[in-house]
Amino acid sequence: MGMKRNRVRKLHSAARANSVSEAGGARRRWLFGLGVAALAALAVGGAVAYTRLRALWIEQCVVKDVSRQVTVTTGTNIKAGLILDQFGLRRGANLALIDFAEKRRAVMEKLPNIRSLTVERHLPDGVSITVEEREPVARMGVRGAGPSGRVVDQEGVVFLRQAGTALLPVIVEKGGASTPVGKRLSGRARAALKIIDAATRDFASLQVISLDVTPHDWIELTLGRNYATVDFKWDGMDAPTTSSDAALDEQLSLVRDSVNANLDGGATRWNATIQGRVTSNTGIPIK
Repeated sequence: MGMKRNRVRKLHSAARANSVSEAGGARRRWLFGLGVAALAALAVGGAVAYTRLRALWIEQCVVKDVSRQVTVTTGTNIKAGLILDQFGLRRGANLALIDFAEKRRAVMEKLPNIRSLTVERHLPDGVSITVEEREPVARMGVRGAGPSGRVVDQEGVVFLRQAGTALLPVIVEKGGASTPVGKRLSGRARAALKIIDAATRDFASLQVISLDVTPHDWIELTLGRNYATVDFKWDGMDAPTTSSDAALDEQLSLVRDSVNANLDGGATRWNATIQGRVTSNTGIPIK
């Protein structure tokens, strides 16, 4: 009998334990569900709050007065209106929705006469754009053709400019190999640009007005003083080295001294294709 009672007690205890366990599990599930629901509510509330805040922020970035909110600083050839159009900066535009980095990249690609373009945002509703224009140092021509309107700056970038360029020296290229607008000079044309830089810096008295890069093995210079021509070459002209700049200066110095020593002005053709040597055909023009 005693054993039977003990067995009954154990069964009752197990039943009570199972009941407590099931109740605890149900409670935990209920609490977990409540937590999930609370998190979901917080997420939805956060999304709604973010959407409202973003809408308020975007509303503050609207351009209502272009002259007050947008500043464009340019040079003499690029007009502020062009930059405003390229960036879409007009009344009603929203600064928060303009991808300024992408707009800047597109403008720089489209307008190669821009050397640098800086965009500065003034939160929330202002923006400043500063444009630095390229300055031409030479015109670009093609043998047998008239002026093309192409010019090149000191960095070798070709772009279009006509105003104020008439007195610049001309680099003459082959017709089928002329450098297009937006590209950089290379090869012999790039070497001609180095001559212009050196002549402007230290050898202005030579008055180099034309540099024809179409000859096979040299650059043909035309001097403004008496329209004499110089077949010109220096060590490292086509394959620059650490000493090629010095070689260029040396060769230009020899040409300058030779031309200055030609007191009667009879020399019309000079040959400076051998480093350290300059010769002339006095009174006998070479065809």
